[in-house]
Amino acid sequence: MKLCNDSDKIMEIATWFLDNKATVRKTGKHFNISKTTVHNILDKYLPRYYCEMEFYRKVRAQLDHNANIRHIRGGTAYAEKWRKLRKPLEEQTRIRNI
Repeated sequence: MKLCNDSDKIMEIATWFLDNKATVRKTGKHFNISKTTVHNILDKYLPRYYCEMEFYRKVRAQLDHNANIRHIRGGTAYAEKWRKLRKPLEEQTRIRNI
């Protein structure tokens, strides 16, 4: 999807983003567009083409919330990755020690 002033598509993306309490990355995957495009739509195009500022404030609050907790999500994902990798290593070590 190219950036355009298609207000229906802008509203669809913004509504989905809010309803699912999604991240920019998850929204991009859902609509098959890049994170940058999603962010531009939500941050720049939404207030320009949709005049209800209360809705925009909710979207902005969700964007800010995601930015504030991204370090926590990243740490959790990192820990989970290593938990999964550690299990096969422990199995190999246990088999060698037998």
